[in-house]
Amino acid sequence: MIAMPAIRVLRPQPGAAVVECAGQLDIASAPDLDVHLEDLASDNELVVVDLSEAEFVDSSIVQCLARAHRRSREQRTQFRLQLGTAPNVERALELSGMLELLDIARTRSAALRLPPVEERMDVTLVGRVEQVIYSYRGQEIRTTTGTRAAVEELVARNAALEEIVCQLASEVERLAARLERTISQFDRPANSYSVRCAEL
Repeated sequence: MIAMPAIRVLRPQPGAAVVECAGQLDIASAPDLDVHLEDLASDNELVVVDLSEAEFVDSSIVQCLARAHRRSREQRTQFRLQLGTAPNVERALELSGMLELLDIARTRSAALRLPPVEERMDVTLVGRVEQVIYSYRGQEIRTTTGTRAAVEELVARNAALEEIVCQLASEVERLAARLERTISQFDRPANSYSVRCAEL
């Protein structure tokens, strides 16, 4: 028997909301999930999507989760995924890269746990760095090690860019000097020819 999809919103604590998703979740239930996640993002510091009772998710649900993650980064909030024991659901998220991209919790208490203020500021900085790297690389960075890894990657890429710019500048200077020598070689015969013409 196919379990009908069910989406329910809970507010277990101030500033936090949980979207419980159960049953078979596909393109038919994706619009409702999208609306809930978009509405909750602006009013809550933490939004959790609980898939522990889900039996199936398709690519449209994965896209909803990716948009919610992107939205949380833009709004400097927390977005977390609570998983259960359904192997096909976890496999689908693993193949799509969501397990690497999202913050994962296995229990409700872990899902609702807010980090200390310092770590929340840290996440904000990671969000800023990820946006810069996303713009530069054309794809979203996937990091689970926090600010340091993101910053180190950005610094390394900036250093590589600076090295390329320096190499280009040196090459331009070399070509400019070569061009100047070439022009001076063409100038000499023209000048001597004009002098001889004037003497005649």
